[in-house]
Amino acid sequence: MEDFERVAFNEKRTALLNLVQKVASRFSENFRFYEVPKESFLNFNSRLERKEIQENSSGQVRHIDVFWDGPVDSNTTELQNIQGLFRQGNLQYGVIDSFTVSINFGVSYDSNGEIENRSDFEDFLASYKPKGIFPTLRETEAIEDVGGSGKTVLLSMPTNVTIPPMPRPLEKSGKERAHYADFRVLITDL
Repeated sequence: MEDFERVAFNEKRTALLNLVQKVASRFSENFRFYEVPKESFLNFNSRLERKEIQENSSGQVRHIDVFWDGPVDSNTTELQNIQGLFRQGNLQYGVIDSFTVSINFGVSYDSNGEIENRSDFEDFLASYKPKGIFPTLRETEAIEDVGGSGKTVLLSMPTNVTIPPMPRPLEKSGKERAHYADFRVLITDL
């Protein structure tokens, strides 16, 4: 592969982040986005500190991380079921980089103390009108003109998806909680 065809991992990460931000704007959600862990991520002494990092400007927990997990070799058994996305014959097209996306979506309650926004969170992930994160990623096979460079990268379907049915506690008391989802996306140079 010629050097001019390669796309750096940080450019891929930013392209993925931009795609996720477009989804958030369809739902009029004000998320805080992170591509690189802040120093405060390393110093969690309590869940309350985590909550402060995850809050948006309105004090709601709305927080999305898009982190780089490193390069992936398509010869690994982990990718056997999807390696057709990245290989033709026995030749790998380009460098495969793995990214983890983590979504935290604060819980709200009705007057009876029941969680009222689980369906809003699920819609953000999977609805078609407006289009949520999973349909957007499934239908986006490639991102063109990455970083204005004219280069194109291929996206995998979301893998290793985790969407626990119970919200995660953010404070020691357990009263403040957030719905959350984690998944991986593999991005390959063309």
